[in-house]
Amino acid sequence: MKRRALLTVLDDNPGLARQLGNELAKSGFDVSAHIWEDSLKDMAWAPAGRELASDACQAWVIAGPVQAFSTPSVRKGLSLAALCGQSVHGTEFPILVSPAAGSVDPALLPTPLAGAQCVPKGLGPKTAIACAKARRSFPEYRLDLHPMDKLGLWLEAGPRRDPWKGAFAGGLGASPSAHGVGPSGAVPANCTLHYQVQGMKFTLDDAECEAWGVHNELVPGISYYARFMEAPDAVVFGPFPDADEAEPWVIRLC
Repeated sequence: MKRRALLTVLDDNPGLARQLGNELAKSGFDVSAHIWEDSLKDMAWAPAGRELASDACQAWVIAGPVQAFSTPSVRKGLSLAALCGQSVHGTEFPILVSPAAGSVDPALLPTPLAGAQCVPKGLGPKTAIACAKARRSFPEYRLDLHPMDKLGLWLEAGPRRDPWKGAFAGGLGASPSAHGVGPSGAVPANCTLHYQVQGMKFTLDDAECEAWGVHNELVPGISYYARFMEAPDAVVFGPFPDADEAEPWVIRLC
């Protein structure tokens, strides 16, 4: 069975999509290619996120003008899509960036893209090598996203192993507007919240941010959900601060 790769082209360049798609196909990939739509308001990144989260997808190739990788809205959309894929495949899921006429330093990309490989040439063979070396590596937390049309972006977080005595989530540049607790994998329609807290203040990058939280105990099959009506610049989450000494996790999205 052929390996499948998602090819994302950041500018309206069908010729580049065909060229890189053929190069990947010669290296044994079944390629799904698309032109990126830069619209956070419409959550236009969501179809790419669904493709990356499919079991069949084994690599993500992102190509386009080097300046596109510096555009905040593009970086944020790519980060959100990457989180969807990493929730299923792990943080070592192969991501390769192929900038035109320049170079991209992955260390300067947002958290979900920081492990990407910059490939100016030889894209097909290097993608095949990245897939061969990839292993499923997961952090101690679970993190997933649920984009819902007109109902906002729901962040799902919870423990992978040890239980959490409560949970919280907040954002830089956007605040939660609803939250809940329920089985992992789907935003709950109804739930009981234990000692919920809204409006917790914290500082990130010298800016005041807001978080919400609950004291429900979370186990690997139970998650905390927080809704954002706008995509934040960064998300902060973890066990509820007064119930666990663990440091919160920060995922920078742009």
